[in-house]
Amino acid sequence: KTFHAVLNLKNNTIQTLTDKSVDQLLLPKKVNSDFALIYHNQSYLPHIVFEAHDYKDLYGVNLKTGEKWLIEKRVHGNPQFSPSGNLVFWHNPTRAQWQAHDLTSRQSYLWTNDELGEFEDELNDRPRPASAYGGGYFSKDEDEVYLYDRFDIWRLKTKQNLTGKKVTSGRSKKVVHRLVDIDGNEDYVLKQRQLLYLFSEQTIFWIWIPFAR
Repeated sequence: KTFHAVLNLKNNTIQTLTDKSVDQLLLPKKVNSDFALIYHNQSYLPHIVFEAHDYKDLYGVNLKTGEKWLIEKRVHGNPQFSPSGNLVFWHNPTRAQWQAHDLTSRQSYLWTNDELGEFEDELNDRPRPASAYGGGYFSKDEDEVYLYDRFDIWRLKTKQNLTGKKVTSGRSKKVVHRLVDIDGNEDYVLKQRQLLYLFSEQTIFWIWIPFAR
């Protein structure tokens, strides 16, 4: 088994990131980020067989110092980085929640729950927790994130709990609203304009609109 480490070219030191107890290392897309994630899931492997849930203990790691800290135990979901790599977030289907952790301040946040809104598949008829409708698109300063319910787009504060607000009104007309990455490489939601994809049972169309902020 191989292990991951970071070589600091300024002082010729090596920081070990993983060892035999670590099952996976996740790096952000931005190479200049100071953080990474590591998973421990060996103790939860029986749950995959009997519950079909892939649990993991999630840790943050500082790439400069090698310091590690526990973010949350028994995570059910697939953590992702924000574009800057300073925030990690995931949907927990067993709790029906979107959760987040600020890697800089080491503070955790609850973005959604079933009292705020229904962000999971409303038509799920399988004997397993419903999956999320998706989202995870950020404002340029990463103070806000956009998530989906069945029809609408919600705007939430990334470093506050349960601050969701709808910015579209598709549910009453059963029209699905979704953000579109215009050039395929856009990391952030545009401030002044944003292409939305709208879908209904009657028609499909594209429209440019000023995005409410």
